[in-house]
Amino acid sequence: GGTASLGEVEGAFCDGRFNVNLNARKLVGTAQRWRQSKGGQRPVGLVHGALLVDNERESMVAVVNRFNECCELEQRCRADAHIALHEVAPAAPWFERLSQAYAKVLAELPKD
Repeated sequence: GGTASLGEVEGAFCDGRFNVNLNARKLVGTAQRWRQSKGGQRPVGLVHGALLVDNERESMVAVVNRFNECCELEQRCRADAHIALHEVAPAAPWFERLSQAYAKVLAELPKD
């Protein structure tokens, strides 16, 4: 449960107006790129969403903040601006299967 919304979240990394939020915290970040198809008959979109599965907010924010610092950017992120899927549904019956499937995909990637 909770209150869902779309939009920017102060202190979120890779913030944007199409974030999917839960209880005023960023759950899913989205990105999209739209172009006209060949011949201009219809729009074509490349759209994706990304979410933190496990609660790795502290380490993710530390990396982003370090990157921003090295690039001499002022923006700093906060861990409490985000929420991970496991925090939302820690006992969901599908969560363990999702985690195992994800680990299997990663393990099968080429190591080169």
